[in-house]
Amino acid sequence: MELTLGMKLKAARKSQGLDQNAVADYLGTTRQAISQYERGANSPSRKNLEKLAELYNVDIDYLRYENQTLGALIEYKLQEKYGIGELGDWEKNYISEQILKIYDLVK
Repeated sequence: MELTLGMKLKAARKSQGLDQNAVADYLGTTRQAISQYERGANSPSRKNLEKLAELYNVDIDYLRYENQTLGALIEYKLQEKYGIGELGDWEKNYISEQILKIYDLVK
C-alpha cells in the first residue's frame, strides 16, 4: 500500500493527540483546510508543510515524498538512523502490515 500525504498528515496528527481545530489554529487556517489536506482534496503550501512537520515532530521528507510504500520508507529510515542494511521483501511487507494495523486503529 502506498501512503498519500493526506494519510500521513492524519496519522501524524492523531499520534500527537491533536484535533483538526488545534492544527488549524497553529497554522492560522481553518479546520476545513486541514480536512482537505487529510482527504487529499488540497495540499498545504511548502511553508505550512514545514510547520506541520515541526508540529507533528516528523521528518519533512516523510511528508514530502508521496507514493512511498511503508516498507521502503521504513527501510530508508532504518538505514539512515541505525545503519541497518537492506530489508528483504518479506520484511518490508511484514512491517507494512503491522503499521497499517496501527493506522487502522488511529483513523
